[in-house]
Amino acid sequence: MQVEETEVQRERELRSQLARQAAAHSDHVKEVLRVQQHELQTAFNVRLAGLVDRERTALQQKVAGWTGRMEGIDKALAG
Repeated sequence: MQVEETEVQRERELRSQLARQAAAHSDHVKEVLRVQQHELQTAFNVRLAGLVDRERTALQQKVAGWTGRMEGIDKALAG
């Protein structure tokens, strides 16, 4: 009888240890994923900002060219 109780107690302790280890592992994985998500979001934001700046500059150059042509046409028609 005492052997069975000891075995049952050992099994409970083992299950408890496994549950704690699983919880600790789960917490660790969650933290790693949170850090990775933050790093990826930061990298994405930096890349996106660079692409937006490049497109903005290209558009501003096109608008400046169009404005110059329109001013030239206005001068030609007025002149």
